[in-house]
Amino acid sequence: MESFETFLKFINSYPIWAKTGIFAGIIVSISIAVFAPRGSIAESSAVSKSKATIDSRVLLLIEDIKLFPANENIDIQLYAVVNGTKYKHPSVAGVEWMKVGPNMSHQLIELPKADGYEIRFELKYKGGSVVEESATNLVAKEFEHMASQMVTQVLALPFTETYNLYKIKEGSRDSSVSSSVKYTLYQE
Repeated sequence: MESFETFLKFINSYPIWAKTGIFAGIIVSISIAVFAPRGSIAESSAVSKSKATIDSRVLLLIEDIKLFPANENIDIQLYAVVNGTKYKHPSVAGVEWMKVGPNMSHQLIELPKADGYEIRFELKYKGGSVVEESATNLVAKEFEHMASQMVTQVLALPFTETYNLYKIKEGSRDSSVSSSVKYTLYQE
């Protein structure tokens, strides 16, 4: 009680306009403390869901690669180009090429978070019947290339697609599909 009396004596030393401002501030503070809405369980759940979204990862899973016609003697390198960044498969140290077949490994790539994703694929291949005619004989080429002009726009996850690739020869693209890549983009 003594501290309250000391507070009143302190306030009385100020002019009337200052006293009015101080008491108005006190009344507003008490009103906010008493009448302000409290967060509900639903709001706290929404906050925890948004935190889970912030903490989650975006992953690109390359599930399957097929060649047309099928040829298990061909070695490939697959490149996923996502929002301008190129990711290589296989990506194991010391492994440059891989065989295409039913038991080939999947590739899981963690991507940076974005509002949307632009995805396309390119494929290099060598081996099998890939040859080039020189002046004197047939010589195995270093590698051939497959690509597509299509860029897939992804705005919602999860997203699954089979992306078609076409052989590129001397600057010209084949009209028939030469390879396909099945992939999924999802959030974990």
